[in-house]
Amino acid sequence: MDVFEHFTRVGECWEWTRSRTTAGYGDFWLDGAHLYAHRMAYEDANGPIPAGYEIDHLCRNRACIRPDHLEAVTPSENRRRQRHHNREKTHCPNGHRYSGANLRVVYFKGQINRVCRACRAERDHVRYLRRKANHDAI
Repeated sequence: MDVFEHFTRVGECWEWTRSRTTAGYGDFWLDGAHLYAHRMAYEDANGPIPAGYEIDHLCRNRACIRPDHLEAVTPSENRRRQRHHNREKTHCPNGHRYSGANLRVVYFKGQINRVCRACRAERDHVRYLRRKANHDAI
């Protein structure tokens, strides 16, 4: 299959027009094997992907199959380059700033999470009042 027959130009990217995974990567089946369009496009243009390497979308568009938007990188480099939308947030959903004394950093299952101390204090206070009311009702 020629992957370059199944794309449409969207800005600078060449977006895959056939099926996509739930994560947005172009995919297809060929001779009983599940393949990713961006990996095929990279290999068609550059040769085999080095063992242990992944293909990074420099354009951040997972549906893109344009060879000059793709680069073979180590898994650790690919993770480092990922856009983390939570890392870019400056305020919690309730509008409190993620900084200074209001910021608590929590490590859970290998993930770094930021917790708003003001929201946590409000939740704890509501929980305390609810427990107190239940205790007083007994």
